[in-house]
Amino acid sequence: MNPNPMTAVAEPAGAISLDKALQLAQAKLQVAKAGRTTSDSDIPAYAPGQYISCSSAAAIPVYHAQGWHEPESDYTWIDGTEAVIKLLVRRPRKEYVLSLDVVPNAGVSSRPQLLEVFFNYFRMVALEIPEPTKVSVEIPAELFILRVARLSLYCPHACVSSDPKLGQRRLGIAVKGWCLR
Repeated sequence: MNPNPMTAVAEPAGAISLDKALQLAQAKLQVAKAGRTTSDSDIPAYAPGQYISCSSAAAIPVYHAQGWHEPESDYTWIDGTEAVIKLLVRRPRKEYVLSLDVVPNAGVSSRPQLLEVFFNYFRMVALEIPEPTKVSVEIPAELFILRVARLSLYCPHACVSSDPKLGQRRLGIAVKGWCLR
């Protein structure tokens, strides 16, 4: 019989220590972050019309390659000046329309932010984003020339926000979600 009952506590079957649970959580986070730099062969097929939410309530989009911060409650910020989305999508018979729900970084200046959209290295549009808005961009079928399509969002005026809650990150434009139809 153990004289100190506090040292003889039996753990339930399958229980793990707090340290082990923390290690597992950190490993899962590393896997999720690594998913952002997925090689082209690992990208799943994208179903046209599927809306991809960029909030923390949704899973980290597997299509987001490089240039993204961690998702926040309503959106995900572009990390610096450029973010890339990679898609395995079949070539359409006619054009697709890309819809982006975007939010400018209000801490930049009183000027609207510039957002340039590139598809497979072709510049599709350059727009000023003065307020949260939905952007629609037609993408001709002839531009679906790569096995894995590459969508780049370029925001040349990314800067550190004046909002202390956002920290010292260099923020471009935030994306709430996107869809290719």
